[in-house]
Amino acid sequence: MVDLIDLNANMRTLASKRPVFHSEADFQHALAMQIAGAEPGVQIRLEYRPFSHERIYLDLWVSEGSRKLAIELKYKTRAASIDWLGERFDLANQGAQDLGAYDVWKDVQRVESVCAQREDVDGYVIFLSNDTTYWSEPASDVTVGSAFRLHEGRVAGGGLFWASHAGEGTMKNRENPVVLNGTYRIAWHDYSRLGSGPELTLRYTIIPISAKEQVRPVVAAPPTSTAVGTVTPVQPVTGRRRSKYSPLHDFLVAHKGDRVELSYSQIEEIIGSSLPASSRKHSATFWANHYGGTHVWATQWMDAGWKVASHNISAERVVFIRVASATKAPPR
Repeated sequence: MVDLIDLNANMRTLASKRPVFHSEADFQHALAMQIAGAEPGVQIRLEYRPFSHERIYLDLWVSEGSRKLAIELKYKTRAASIDWLGERFDLANQGAQDLGAYDVWKDVQRVESVCAQREDVDGYVIFLSNDTTYWSEPASDVTVGSAFRLHEGRVAGGGLFWASHAGEGTMKNRENPVVLNGTYRIAWHDYSRLGSGPELTLRYTIIPISAKEQVRPVVAAPPTSTAVGTVTPVQPVTGRRRSKYSPLHDFLVAHKGDRVELSYSQIEEIIGSSLPASSRKHSATFWANHYGGTHVWATQWMDAGWKVASHNISAERVVFIRVASATKAPPR
């Protein structure tokens, strides 16, 4: 992965001009202006939609000629009041670090999806925070969100799951596991220090993403349960370029049961993009267990050893079962 721009250099320069931000949108705008000033040959777009047929929006889209970068940003804070050059910054106590970390890995999954569909795109996720909880080594591994941690030196890949005892309130709107095609090691860098308190130090991590690095080796003997902090290795699709539906394949491979019911919106969360209109207008054809050809979506779930047992177009729900459990399937 050859850098189109040097993001670390741009972050260091930005820190000298803007050591703290009011919000994530403030950070997004400031970084875009910094890159535009430092890299006059590139074009930058905010809230960019890389595919007209999908509901994916990227915080920053950087392009130069045929090369593109997809960048997602996260800015999570703990309470702090800061005066800088006469400007007051009152940072909110956002807390819920397990949800914040989940959202970072979800961004990685989303950028992976874009990179997998476009050979000319590499990507990054940048996470900036003044909350020491994110980069500090945890004292305990028995929390419901251990799988999503972002501490220094953390290595993550495959399926990241909530602990089995995670409550519905904790996981609300984030129930699905995050399935990563690549493997990532977290390294934190100092951004700015605005005082002696821990909440007055900002640090960041940059997670690089490349489609060329997303096919992972098969790891034998995956864990048999989704225990706290488990990172479940997934079987990559071999012999072909990964498609937008590959995360559904990986999700089914990592699933421990023989049956799973998913809504259309949950499937869209898993693959990180919208299902095509044909999934609703021509559902009988779209959800058919047709292997190969143009039905790349069906090939993905069948390669994983699963089949569609039933689908409900009005409720927008699909039931998948393992092929070995086909005799238990309800009638189509």
